[in-house]
Amino acid sequence: MVELREEELRQQITALKAASRPESIHREDSNSQSFWGQPFSEEINEALVPANFRELLIESFDGTQDPHAHLQAFQTQMYISGGSDRLSCKLFPGTLRGVPMQWMATLPPRSIHTFSDLARLFLSQFAANKAKKMEVADLFVIKQARGESLKGYLARFNTATVRVNDPDQKFFVKAFQKGLRIGPFSDALALRRPASMEEIRMRAEKHIEVEEDQAKRMEADHAHLKNKQVEQHHKPNHTKAAQAKHHFTPLTESKAKILKEICHTRLLKFPQEPEGKVLGRDKDEWCDFHRTRGHSTEACWTLCTQLERLVQEGRLNRYVHKRSGNSRRGTEAERWNQHLSNRGEGRRSRSRSRENILVGHRGTIATISGGLGKIRLDGVRAMDVQECQTVLTGANATPLGRRQSGLVVTFDDRDLKLGSPT
Repeated sequence: MVELREEELRQQITALKAASRPESIHREDSNSQSFWGQPFSEEINEALVPANFRELLIESFDGTQDPHAHLQAFQTQMYISGGSDRLSCKLFPGTLRGVPMQWMATLPPRSIHTFSDLARLFLSQFAANKAKKMEVADLFVIKQARGESLKGYLARFNTATVRVNDPDQKFFVKAFQKGLRIGPFSDALALRRPASMEEIRMRAEKHIEVEEDQAKRMEADHAHLKNKQVEQHHKPNHTKAAQAKHHFTPLTESKAKILKEICHTRLLKFPQEPEGKVLGRDKDEWCDFHRTRGHSTEACWTLCTQLERLVQEGRLNRYVHKRSGNSRRGTEAERWNQHLSNRGEGRRSRSRSRENILVGHRGTIATISGGLGKIRLDGVRAMDVQECQTVLTGANATPLGRRQSGLVVTFDDRDLKLGSPT
């Protein structure tokens, strides 16, 4: 009995397994099917992708772009690759992502039989993102901007004509001429009116070449002018000094010599320490005024301008060439200045070989210049005395740069000498 019972149980189990096998196979088949197969017909599902099929190079559609543009790009790629209508239906979902992909999954099963069905549903679903078509009247608003090239304006106008609903070459030509700025090309179109945009594009080629050639020349001239300005900025002293030679007052002595003779006064405004910076391109030249290399003292623009200012103020008359019409007093003053200059030259003759060396300067020759004047002595009476204009402080004076503290020399009324010098 037990054995019979076990045999019956085995048969029942076998029968149950046999009955449940088709259901499991159907469930596996349904699970193995992709949800993309739901909206397509059986013919589309059975379509196979060729092994040598060319990959589609198209940007994915996420629902924010123009559906017409995406559909046109997809059909162009399928045309190049040689895909059929069924294959287009099967490959189109691969170009979607995000919301459009979820939309495909919601389509009714077996509702799409051709690619036209799929395209119609796709354009209807995302019609809100369709690019707005332009009217012919919108073309008359397009104007060539100031400074915009003919090439740029023509390209912008052509892009707009593609979006017009009713293409009419007659209106295109009128709108283009109305927006074109006055120039050689507008004059040429006025003399011989074009019949179509194609004629305008052909005639514009030569004018575009002329514009581009002129633009290159202007750019080259601008670059040359900019480089010249940069050179003048880096070489200010040499350039400006060369320009100023024609209007600076001629002097009887070199600028280096005049600088050494008046450096102790406050007539000149010395620049700050350059701290080793080279002011100019000639590193072999030395400027006593700037106390650095880069240009010479004679070519120093700053020194020349300051000396010219002093000349115009009448403070450097003894260094200025005298005219032939001067008075006797001017001749005597010139002779006296020459006398002082000769005295100074005699004392400096032993150090001429070291004249250009700034280091080791041992002082400056003292000079007294000026005319007769009156001075009050003891606060009571006035008398004619020789007026002391400039007196240096002796060997401790530093002609350039910072002043070093040293022996202080002072004068009082007892040191004044009466009468004119002999």
